[in-house]
Amino acid sequence: MNTGHITTSAMLGLIVALAMPFSANADISIHPFDTDSSLTSTATATVSINPGSAVPGCENNDMYLTPTHLTITVGDTVIWTNTNSAASTVTSGTPFDGPDGFFDSALLLAGNSFSVLFPNQGVFPYFSLVHPWVQGSVTVVPVPEPSVAALLILGGLGITVCRRRF
Repeated sequence: MNTGHITTSAMLGLIVALAMPFSANADISIHPFDTDSSLTSTATATVSINPGSAVPGCENNDMYLTPTHLTITVGDTVIWTNTNSAASTVTSGTPFDGPDGFFDSALLLAGNSFSVLFPNQGVFPYFSLVHPWVQGSVTVVPVPEPSVAALLILGGLGITVCRRRF
């Protein structure tokens, strides 16, 4: 029986459909009970400690790590995997100034991984204590402010539908 009421799923579909024409490149996200605009990212990036990195002599540091320099957003996690046959470390700091104490993998055996969550922005250089010529950096930038094409709160349901472009 049609009582003249629209169902929640139909209303949500209508709201999403209304938001669609703004940009084909935007992501749609539904945040139940979340109207906070201070978002953090939860992505994961990977760095490979490459085979041959235990042997010094190559001036091109890009051969030791893939990638050597990484840019992520606040809240992202970086996972380093030792694909080399020799043990290594992932230690924040530089070989010139030493470890700065932000992170240290300890001895990372071949085939093992180590991860760090980056909650703050900044530039974080790192190196291997065992092989100090192996150096890289992680640059952490703020999460971009969303460009809101549509923001509607469904009454009584506490569901926020927003459209963001990054």
